[in-house]
This record gives sequence, C-alpha cells and structure tokens, in this order.
Amino acid sequence: MAHSLGLADFFPWASIEEVIDVILNDTTTGHATVASLRAAGGFLPLNVPAVAYADWKFDSPSGKIEFCSPQAARLGLPPLPVHGGDQASPYPLSLSFGRTLTHFHSFYDEGQALPALAKHNVAPQLWISPVDAEARQLSNGDAIRIYNQRGEFAAKACVTDDVKPGVVWMRDGWVGLNHLTSGDAVLTRDALSLFHFSVGQSDYGARVEVARRQASL
Repeated sequence: MAHSLGLADFFPWASIEEVIDVILNDTTTGHATVASLRAAGGFLPLNVPAVAYADWKFDSPSGKIEFCSPQAARLGLPPLPVHGGDQASPYPLSLSFGRTLTHFHSFYDEGQALPALAKHNVAPQLWISPVDAEARQLSNGDAIRIYNQRGEFAAKACVTDDVKPGVVWMRDGWVGLNHLTSGDAVLTRDALSLFHFSVGQSDYGARVEVARRQASL
C-alpha cells in the first residue's frame, strides 16, 4: 500500500522477509534471520538465560535496579511504579480477557476459517462466578448481554469457580467486544519510540454489568 501511494520511505523493506529479519534481529534470537531459520529446519534455540540478569547488569541507564526511573519521567510516564486502580463506576464487574487453546492471535475471523477450530468457538462465552450469576438469576448457558456506558455485547453465560466474584472473563478476539473497552493510551509517543517494532499501547480495561437476554444467540 505504501508503494502504491508513493510513500517509499514509509515501508523501506523490499520484501516481507526483510521485515521479519528486522523483528528477529535481537540478542535473544541470536540475531536470527529467515534464511538462518530455513537453514536450521525452521527452529533455532533462544538465547535466554534460566535466571534473568544473573550478572546483575540491568537494562537501565545506571545499570542498576531503578525504583525511581528518571528515564520514565523524561518519557512522560510515572517515575515510580503506580497502580491506578479502577475509577469510580456504576458497573460492578471487572471484565478481563485471555486466550484459549483454540485461539490464534493472527485470526481475526473468530477461528471460523478452520472448521477444526470453529467447532470449539461456536459463540462467545462469559465466565462468571456462581456468586455473581446467582445475584443476577443467571444459569449456565443463558443468553446474556454484557454492557456499560460504551455499548453492549451478546454472549452466553459460563458459570464457573475459575473466576472470583466481581470479575468476569472472556476469550478476546470476538468482533464488537472492544466496544466495551476504553482504548485509552497507556504509553506516551516518546515511550513508544523506544521500540523498533510496533507495540500495543491501549487500555482494554472495562467495568461492566451482565443481564439475561430474552433472545438466544
């Protein structure tokens, strides 16, 4: 697309392989390349020590553990580790996300391209604790709506002890789910410039409420 638009400097690589070479160019990979991976049959060991920083040489300007980071302050970030906590919200449940064995990050069609995966991802399920489900008169498999001030999302309830009261969990990647999340930036532009590759920097946190839906999925 960059070449079609005449933006030669925006995408300076001649091929996708060159892009991958840039991503792989790190001490942890042994500065691997596509060519070296092919020559090795597709697999190369990572150069990662069993104990992090065993030599006590830390990746900080001072080479020491910095509880207060002047570099973070220069980048517009808090110099001390802080926990922002949840802002006051009328929505009582904290929505969190994760992966499952049938979920691939590069799949943006909810796994429907592969029948072997699709049969395990028939519909989005929200894990909810028995305590929270009982308070809302929900049973396992009920059609529900997850909502907050930003919008709502349809799913089915999965009542389980695997989440604690006050927290609900769902596999990420479902189309429309991000309508519930804030999307606020968590890193400054200066901080992002430290990375030579694209990094995520949005806050996907959300406070939600859950209720039964009349129509099933």
